[in-house]
Amino acid sequence: MDAVTGTRYFLARCASDRCLHRHGERRAERRSQLPEFGVWKGEPTNFWAGILKHPQTRLIGIDSFEGLPETWNSYNDVGEFSTGGRLPDIDDSRVEFVVEYFEDSLPGFSLPDAELQPILNLDGDLYSSTSYVLTHLEDRISIGTVIYFDEFGDRLHELRAFEEFIDMTGMNFRLVAYTGDLAHVAFERTG
Repeated sequence: MDAVTGTRYFLARCASDRCLHRHGERRAERRSQLPEFGVWKGEPTNFWAGILKHPQTRLIGIDSFEGLPETWNSYNDVGEFSTGGRLPDIDDSRVEFVVEYFEDSLPGFSLPDAELQPILNLDGDLYSSTSYVLTHLEDRISIGTVIYFDEFGDRLHELRAFEEFIDMTGMNFRLVAYTGDLAHVAFERTG
């Protein structure tokens, strides 16, 4: 991944994924949009809602709430992470949930204008899901957009999808924060 090589030594190394969310704090008072692709119980959605304070900020959780549509690995089979259709209980009027698979919701979904510099929270776990989201939103990932990956350390899935996306688009990103196991990482588009 030449587009991010050599940056990790100038970053915040985080003890937990909560540290990565702090990078959203610099956008706390600005109007923003945070789509979260893969919600499960909504813990990151709730956390982001607490950080992003602007009353016109929108947090959009997109998930089928039926669990994984395909096997991820030997520990997570089809249906893992299902909530039985139950949505997270988040008491914030700025939060909305789209109950669909990504491929059903994304054709009608658009990111805000480039000046809002959205934060994309990718927690689809699977290569197919992550690749689909990145490819579909390619023309809306502007300079300054932050992409947060929740399971980046899995070489066969989120990391692979991002690497292929960079190769395909020629976009450049800087790694802004990561956990020691590289499960949770945040990149910002620079070019």
